[in-house]
Amino acid sequence: MTNYTHQLEILHQAIIEKNKDKILSEIKKTKDDFLSSTRISIYINAYTERLYKVTEADYPTLKNYLGEKLFTQAVQEFVLATPSLNWDLNLYSIQFADFFRTWSKDQGGYNLALLESTITKVFYLPDSNSLDPQMLSQINPEELLNKKFIFRAASELLSFDYAVHKYISEFRTNNDQIKLNHEPEYLFLVRHNNTIQRFTLDPMEYTLLDFLQKNEPFENALSQTANIFGDQTTQLMNELPQFLTNWFTRGFFTRLE
Repeated sequence: MTNYTHQLEILHQAIIEKNKDKILSEIKKTKDDFLSSTRISIYINAYTERLYKVTEADYPTLKNYLGEKLFTQAVQEFVLATPSLNWDLNLYSIQFADFFRTWSKDQGGYNLALLESTITKVFYLPDSNSLDPQMLSQINPEELLNKKFIFRAASELLSFDYAVHKYISEFRTNNDQIKLNHEPEYLFLVRHNNTIQRFTLDPMEYTLLDFLQKNEPFENALSQTANIFGDQTTQLMNELPQFLTNWFTRGFFTRLE
């Protein structure tokens, strides 16, 4: 850790605690007539404004959905209620979805906040290599059944009550007539080739991935998924080869165990 980084962390903590003595000890006085109280106010106000801007920048879709007035109110109350506990401000806004869930009864808004929060979270998670897609054709099917699928570190499996993926996709095409539909949606987010990629899943595919993410061997995960979907087992088995191909080519996993 550099000396500069260490000083930044000390100053950062002093500001969020609004600790006058700590702040003054870290700020160099530039003019004799520059009052201590004035300097403290400048740093606190500037830092608070920075927290507003960081949060606002990570939730453009939610802002569009709520409208600027309500969104601004939510962000301001979030910043006042939520201390910044990490020197990296890029991680601050990840907490906003949890705040919004209790702040508002708008479940559609919460679903949008959760998606945008997760996009930010996955972007900053540690990197990990993806499996070579060719491995799928090289492994014995019986051996594959006994394997556990280890997911990429920068990935997240999500289920929503609202069609947030559709909404955010249309928002990014500058569609002014978009509507957030109340219908289930299943997504897998992964940082692959230095970009956040979102993949929609059908319910069976999501359920199977959910069991795999819980460290179930492939055969067990497949069996439990089949039990849940009952009379759709034939469909599951027919679609399984395409599921596997998609997962491997899209970089969902880092290794098999």
